[in-house]
Amino acid sequence: MGESGKEYDCNSSVRQSPKDLGTFSIAVSLTVGILLVSLWLIQLIGSRTALLNMVFLTLLATIVQYRWQPAKWQSGKLWKYLLYLLYLTVIVGGGAYGTSLFQRSWKFFSWVNKPDRIGLSKPAYQSDPNYGFRPKLNTLTSEFYPNGLEIPVYFNERGNREPLEYQDLLDSVPRPPLWLFLGGSFTYGSVCLAEETYPFQVGAMTGNAVVNAGVDNYSFAPMLMLADSLIPLYKPDYVVVHYSPWLVEWALIDTLPLGFGLFSTPYFYKNDRGEIQIHKPLSGSRAMDVDLFRFRRAMGNEGSFSQFLLDVSLPLFIKDDFTRLAIRYRRSTGRVAHPMREREEVVEHLFNQVRTLTEANGGQCIALLMMAGHPLKARREWDIIRNCDGVISVDAEKALVDSLKYLGTTYERAYMHWGTDTVTPMDSHPNALAHRIIAKAILSELKISEGSTANGGKEKTKTSVK
Repeated sequence: MGESGKEYDCNSSVRQSPKDLGTFSIAVSLTVGILLVSLWLIQLIGSRTALLNMVFLTLLATIVQYRWQPAKWQSGKLWKYLLYLLYLTVIVGGGAYGTSLFQRSWKFFSWVNKPDRIGLSKPAYQSDPNYGFRPKLNTLTSEFYPNGLEIPVYFNERGNREPLEYQDLLDSVPRPPLWLFLGGSFTYGSVCLAEETYPFQVGAMTGNAVVNAGVDNYSFAPMLMLADSLIPLYKPDYVVVHYSPWLVEWALIDTLPLGFGLFSTPYFYKNDRGEIQIHKPLSGSRAMDVDLFRFRRAMGNEGSFSQFLLDVSLPLFIKDDFTRLAIRYRRSTGRVAHPMREREEVVEHLFNQVRTLTEANGGQCIALLMMAGHPLKARREWDIIRNCDGVISVDAEKALVDSLKYLGTTYERAYMHWGTDTVTPMDSHPNALAHRIIAKAILSELKISEGSTANGGKEKTKTSVK
């Protein structure tokens, strides 16, 4: 009992009026809305790290605002909760994204300085609006490997890989028979000298002209785009197209899984009439323009993490994240076509298109199967290629397996690249021996003997492709 004779209610300080409860209901609704929007945005960006950070920071923000109990809000003071919403947005959304940027940047920097990482001594590719990325013209770089191996890589004025000391017969008059090779890293010749690759071994065995248009990480979509531009230009006598299942898989996605950064790529889709077409990349591949070599400490460089954060990772990740967000929004609203899923239709389409182009320009189309020792799961796709009229099929994988009986060793030991580790190969791309067997398999299928010049040389004026 108080001095005035009134009895105090010990629970009066926590009793809420209907108006307070209404304010609290609005506050809860806005909180749930903010969290759902943040969750949706982070899911679109695709950062699991940001999602985990958001959950953690939400709990932290809830603890911090514990003293801001709804019962302590005076009636009509909704602005307090709006201020709290701003705080929640900055702490939860901005904080989660910011910490994810830092964590991804540190992983990126650690990967750059990983002792057993394979990389290039300087950038040899650049972002491209049509192909996603392409080789830089007139560029000399080198691939470096964990065992200290360095392999020079030269892209000529046409953007094709060729040996450093190479007599280009493309512009000879009269021109000898010309071979055009289309493919990905196997054709490009990862971990091999250019002269060791099967395109240039075919050229050396026949004395013919060679254009190696293989590009590391290309798929069927950019390969067909190259065919559309190069076959009418060069009018090659032979067009060799590499087939492996992963070349089909990567032609049915719009972003390549190459690690850090957004690597957009052309892809196949069907238009409203059901026709198969190639969609241009949905964005550039900015990561291809970044020079990582200056941050590689193992090579004697002194690039710090703070410098890497400001110069490389933050600009790259922020731009790529918002680009990815814009792409997913456009796709969800139907403004961008989805990649098609019918693998077999893509395979048949590509080889029919290349065969038609090749025959129209007086050449022969050749399909080349290579699997790097992996079982051929997509046997139906290879059967489709073999049944394409006018396409000569070369099963190079069979030639490699058949040669093992003379080599007396396993597939991995014979045809992959080995470093100091005697258990795991350094790289699973074909080595020089495998490339030589592949080149012989091509000539054998075409009944062209080594040392002889293939038929089909053409009288032509010089081709300018500068």
